[in-house]
Amino acid sequence: MSTSFISAQEIPLRLITLVEELIEQPVHARNAPYKILPLGGNFDLNMVYGILMMNLPETIGGSTWKAAAFLFGLDGTNKYYDANGSVIKYGLKLDTNETTEIPPIKLLKENIMAVFNRTIAGWEPAKQDDYSLTAKNENPEEFSLFIKNKDLAITYERHWIWFVSSAFAELSNNIICSNVWLKEKGSQEFQYDSHTYIWIKKTSLPAAIRILGLQISF
Repeated sequence: MSTSFISAQEIPLRLITLVEELIEQPVHARNAPYKILPLGGNFDLNMVYGILMMNLPETIGGSTWKAAAFLFGLDGTNKYYDANGSVIKYGLKLDTNETTEIPPIKLLKENIMAVFNRTIAGWEPAKQDDYSLTAKNENPEEFSLFIKNKDLAITYERHWIWFVSSAFAELSNNIICSNVWLKEKGSQEFQYDSHTYIWIKKTSLPAAIRILGLQISF
């Protein structure tokens, strides 16, 4: 599903605004107190928000908090409802029990931007011959291959790339990202290598750099 955003750099800024709105929501008490903020219906963007939230530390500036995104109205076995009794399909949830301390918004902003910046940094061009065990292979005449040390990546980064690319019409189906590798040539056994790789259609490379802000060391 496409987005009205011009570039991916707008996504963390929007998430910061959403987190600020979440903090201002009233407290709901059921099994445990929490705050909830319904999100719109863009599945790809909500997955992107969720992955960013997942990578935030639970302790920021000495404050311990727990916030996350949920999809399809489910958070484990729980469902959440709006004032009209309808299930909230997508939303952000913040636990507000006695151990919760909301970090200063300045630190929240810095941490959200830090997670986003990790997704765009560290990519280097690579030759298919040097990385022949990629589980997902594309025609090197049509696609360019880029490699990133997995230590620099965020959790579920390959999913992040997939969903954020799907959210932009210019990039949809033109980027493939994975960290799954063949154990050996011709093998059907897979392993998770120390590198994440991304195939970008050559005709879409300028758009990928412009929209995603990828920092590639050419």
